[in-house]
Amino acid sequence: MFISEDQNTQTIIKLIQSDSEKLLAVAFIGSGFSNIVNGNVRIICNLTSGATNPIEVKKLLKVSKIKIRNNSKLHAKVYIGTDSLIVGSANLSTNGIALEEESANWIEASIQTTQKEDIKNATIWFNKLWSESDNITEQMLNDAMTLFKKKRNDRPKCSKAIHSLMDRDIYCVIYKEDLTEEGDELAKSVLGENWYDNGYGLYEDWQSLPTGTLIEFRLHNNILFGSKLRYEGVWIYDGYEVKSESNDLSIQIVKEHLPKKDEFFLDQIQTILQKQLVNLWTNYKTEECTLIHINEIIRYK
Repeated sequence: MFISEDQNTQTIIKLIQSDSEKLLAVAFIGSGFSNIVNGNVRIICNLTSGATNPIEVKKLLKVSKIKIRNNSKLHAKVYIGTDSLIVGSANLSTNGIALEEESANWIEASIQTTQKEDIKNATIWFNKLWSESDNITEQMLNDAMTLFKKKRNDRPKCSKAIHSLMDRDIYCVIYKEDLTEEGDELAKSVLGENWYDNGYGLYEDWQSLPTGTLIEFRLHNNILFGSKLRYEGVWIYDGYEVKSESNDLSIQIVKEHLPKKDEFFLDQIQTILQKQLVNLWTNYKTEECTLIHINEIIRYK
């Protein structure tokens, strides 16, 4: 039976959630798979490709009824149940059955059969591949995480969906107070008198400031209207830090980035931050500043 894109996800998930034993040889696994899989399962994936989510693999390894191995050559998408076999194009990933939190833009299709001979032959094929595949080690997971993060961060942005920002080195910075005079003087000593006009920005004593894109907001407290966020700009931080020789002051120097239209979905981000401020910044009333990864913000979309 041919399964078009309209029924593809539903059909695959139905097999995955069945109580029967399942054999899955699926190259790429995305976020959320561990929440829907059920029963005794053996899985072969391609962890070392950098396209499988290592965090999800770690979750699967902790489930006693699930056994999972890596095969660096695997590109197949084969789902084997006791009475059903599905072979198609869909991975357990963003562009397959849309388990990652972003739009799945690929058109997927599969063939499903209940023929016993087909299921038997697929099972023989799977067992041979299983014996040729590797047990997943901690080092393998660490290496895969490094590659996965790089691929996710470097992938092209989608102009239509805020979820395309997921897993990138993008952070929202929220602060209340201005730069101190000491911070300004330290900046002038290394960047010149007109450092701000020349496209530089500063963060003062942010010891754990991550490299990447920083979307900046200032929080204003108003007696009549409550706490309001004001967008201040987008900055790029590459790790440039300057420390004062006379005191313990340090400044992190960032460079201004002028985003293209909808490059970072700034209106949507500001709306989410404003509505969910108490959830995203629990201590916003007492703390002076905070840093929030883009993933945490998009989860409220």
